[in-house]
Amino acid sequence: MSRVTSFLPSHRLRCSTALLTKRRFLASLAEELQHEPLDITMPTALSPSSIQTFRDCPQSFLFQYIYKLKQPTNTALTTGTLCHAALEQIFDLPASDRTLRNLQNLFRQQWAKKRSHDDYRHLFHENEQHNVDQEIAWGQYSLSLLEQYYDYENPAHVERPNPLQREVWVRAQIPFQQDESFLVRGIVDRFDMVRDSQNNIVLRLLDYKTGKAPQLKYSPAMNQKIRDAAFEQLKIYALLYQGELPLRYLRLLFLTSHEQKAIAMDLDLGATPEERQAQLQPVQQGLVEVYQQIRALVELQDPTAWKGCDRSFCYCHTCRPQFVAGSVWAP
Repeated sequence: MSRVTSFLPSHRLRCSTALLTKRRFLASLAEELQHEPLDITMPTALSPSSIQTFRDCPQSFLFQYIYKLKQPTNTALTTGTLCHAALEQIFDLPASDRTLRNLQNLFRQQWAKKRSHDDYRHLFHENEQHNVDQEIAWGQYSLSLLEQYYDYENPAHVERPNPLQREVWVRAQIPFQQDESFLVRGIVDRFDMVRDSQNNIVLRLLDYKTGKAPQLKYSPAMNQKIRDAAFEQLKIYALLYQGELPLRYLRLLFLTSHEQKAIAMDLDLGATPEERQAQLQPVQQGLVEVYQQIRALVELQDPTAWKGCDRSFCYCHTCRPQFVAGSVWAP
């Protein structure tokens, strides 16, 4: 593996170009909205993330998945992207080379490539000044997540054929009505081949999470609600899976927690096809309901019908001011 000399490249970056590009983009967007309304069309496919966005905030879904105005990259998303890349690439190495140092160097290499790109150049800049200390603190935190993963699962000890697959597209047409269907697709971080309690070979779907693991310290009913919400995305992946081996187990591998260690949450979909179907049928029905709601809003052809939310961190609040007053929903 090539040597990475430091976390930060020696050159310093200015954000003036990124700021200018953003200002020009907003100006052109405002001009377009003033003179030509944007079409509202059905997206060609849905994904677990877009479905959750619509459930949380229809207006944010409109901006991101119909108007194609993606959120600017932030530090949390960047941590997730780079940690996922490192965790995928570490298994390209022989087991003897899957050390913590090499895992963290993969992260460093990814950041060295991306930090000067337009999508990332604005990070760690305030008033057009590069905040080196902030970037270093972010990098050290991100590297600590990989260390916590390594403490939980030493990749050198993951034996072949595992990981069986990494970064795998799963997709399926979900039946809607009268021979109609819609496409749902997404990328699974990892499939592992394992044995169940009856010694049968089955699959386990594993998803890495760089956010903190939820705390299950409440009533049994509330804890179950938290678990159900956490596994919703993975259940959608399980519904889309069409491989030959039975997919029985789902695992959320959180790289950090309130105890500052990696924690796994597991779900058994059931030993039989009937048990697994019973778990996934409500998931399919939920997808159909979301699709119906999106389709009904699209048919209105009224951008003001896509309501925003009251969550202060939601993208709807930062994207809405870019539009001409009255052209989209506003509180």
